[in-house]
Amino acid sequence: MLYLRHGSHVVNDGTKDAAVAATQMDTVLESKALSGAPRDPDTTPFGYLLPQLKHRRGSHLPGDPRQVVAHLNVLGSAMLDDAPPVATDPQLHVNSSIPAIYTYWGQFIDHDLTANTDRDSAISDITRPDLEPVDPDEVTRKLRNLRRPTLDLDSVYGDGPAFLDPRSDDAGFYVGPRFRIGTVASENIPGDRIPPLGDDERDLPRIGTLLDAGVITEDVLPAELRGDPSLRTRAFIGDLRNDENLIVAQLHHSFLRFHNKVVDAIEADPARYEVARHDHAAVFKLAQRRSGSRASPTSGS
Repeated sequence: MLYLRHGSHVVNDGTKDAAVAATQMDTVLESKALSGAPRDPDTTPFGYLLPQLKHRRGSHLPGDPRQVVAHLNVLGSAMLDDAPPVATDPQLHVNSSIPAIYTYWGQFIDHDLTANTDRDSAISDITRPDLEPVDPDEVTRKLRNLRRPTLDLDSVYGDGPAFLDPRSDDAGFYVGPRFRIGTVASENIPGDRIPPLGDDERDLPRIGTLLDAGVITEDVLPAELRGDPSLRTRAFIGDLRNDENLIVAQLHHSFLRFHNKVVDAIEADPARYEVARHDHAAVFKLAQRRSGSRASPTSGS
């Protein structure tokens, strides 16, 4: 899902990203490039949290749409905290006791369960001044989820390697039954080294590196993004949103490395796992199950 980003509603209309965002949703359902979504069906439906209320009169925002939008804009502006921070008693514990990792773990899970939740389209554009409630049945029919709504790691495994599905647009993720891993120049990174020392496979695979190595060609990329120099630094993974910040990128990276370690263990003692070392399909499927995924990336289940 190379084309999916968060927060399209807040992108300035004059930016290049805004122009790209405006066209991406027109082609996203047709494009197979880098999509972790199942091939058949392409999408799954969203539902209402309280479906018994969706048709009840008065459950939508009442009043003139333009006036409602104006009031919502005022409310949103009032919620902005532009005041300088106030000095507090250092003995006062104001930070949450919830570990910060839950924020990023939740983000990773969300990316595996849902996509297309914040895109601008005819059904979800919240920037129109004449915004009116949309018929709930039309929302259910048109606002589709580009992910399977189960935690099956399709955001990591994508469509799978070529030996499982020759049509896979995501075969470039893999080297045999293993994931490709990107490298970093660790000598340029300050701070203490994380063991094992000398291990520079600490990054997600990047498009520029794979293009230069001939692993992929530009024809697997979305047509509207080909030739964009910034594309070279993008991660080549099942869901680009997992490269939006360092912590969630490292979570995704840890899943890639863990899968590869499981493959190493299986190939080191294939008799124990009742597979042939050179049967890549069997090794991959077993490692995928052992790594926590419950479904084949090509099953569409």
